[in-house]
Amino acid sequence: MALSLVSFSQAVQANAISYEAAVLGDNPLAYWKLDELTGSTAIDSVGGFNGTISGDTSVGSSGAFSGSSSYSFDGNGDYVEISTGTWGGGSSLTVEAWYNLNSAGSTFQSVVSALTADFAHLQVYTAGNNVAYTNGGVIVLPIASPIPLNEWHHLVMSISSGDTRLYRDGVQIGSSSVTFTSINPTGVIRFGSGYAGGRYLSGRIDDIAIYDSALSESQVQAHFSAASAVAAVPEPGIITLLGIGIAGLGFRRRKKFNS
Repeated sequence: MALSLVSFSQAVQANAISYEAAVLGDNPLAYWKLDELTGSTAIDSVGGFNGTISGDTSVGSSGAFSGSSSYSFDGNGDYVEISTGTWGGGSSLTVEAWYNLNSAGSTFQSVVSALTADFAHLQVYTAGNNVAYTNGGVIVLPIASPIPLNEWHHLVMSISSGDTRLYRDGVQIGSSSVTFTSINPTGVIRFGSGYAGGRYLSGRIDDIAIYDSALSESQVQAHFSAASAVAAVPEPGIITLLGIGIAGLGFRRRKKFNS
């Protein structure tokens, strides 16, 4: 089968789509890549909702996917606090993050959470629930497991009236049909800490995004897939064959011209 140079180029470009591009393509309200510390500040690269770092939070050696870093939390008082902006208050919302735990712990470990019974609580443990608070009542979803430890997992809560869903690694693990008109707002959210100022996380968190819309299943799966997408660099043998084919075509054309 002939390999077109155009189709080869398109394949490389398609496989090289980054996770960041996938996230930004769905217009997040805020996006913390957690690749750097600027003093004691965690940078929101979209909305300017920068966070304040507390405790021994530091940049981890590697992130959820190639080319990224992450924030590391020791489970003993580390967190990032976002105290600017209003989170929630609208009719739909998505909270998305990556987590990698080194301990299952003895209680909830919060990835992204409000400190009060508002907004959404994206957390991990071996029992219990993830929740979102609305004017129509509490939305209860399954807990996300910390196991297996020392592995990256993608966690997304997509909140919409009558159709709220929880995804882990691109697969839906829970849903709720609770209806509402607004999500209870909060002025403060945290990464690595949760309700009542506890629920500290022991491990790493990467690429947190919040949207004022409910991502669809296909969008969630596209994000998860983009995280592991790598440019399709051809094997040396393929490059050689392409070179031989191009050289051969030129030789045949010159021979025909000279005959």
